[in-house]
Amino acid sequence: KGFVFTIDVAVKPEVTLGEYKGITAYRPPAEVTEEDIEKDIERERQKVARTVPVTDRPVAEGDTVNIDYEGFKEGVAFEGGQGADYDL
Repeated sequence: KGFVFTIDVAVKPEVTLGEYKGITAYRPPAEVTEEDIEKDIERERQKVARTVPVTDRPVAEGDTVNIDYEGFKEGVAFEGGQGADYDL
């Protein structure tokens, strides 16, 4: 017994390239300052930085500390005002 079926097939369009050889484009010279370079270097350093525990000195500016906390309003702890293992 015969059967009938339908199929959808994606066909890539045929492309004819125009004249592109010899085309020139203006690219303005890049103006990069030492400050731009330093910012990029610092951004890359931050992307690959890792956290290392420090226990032999007090907390200093720029450090990340891990805290547990509880918030109070008028001396009473409030719902949702606590957290644990929070990096600050």
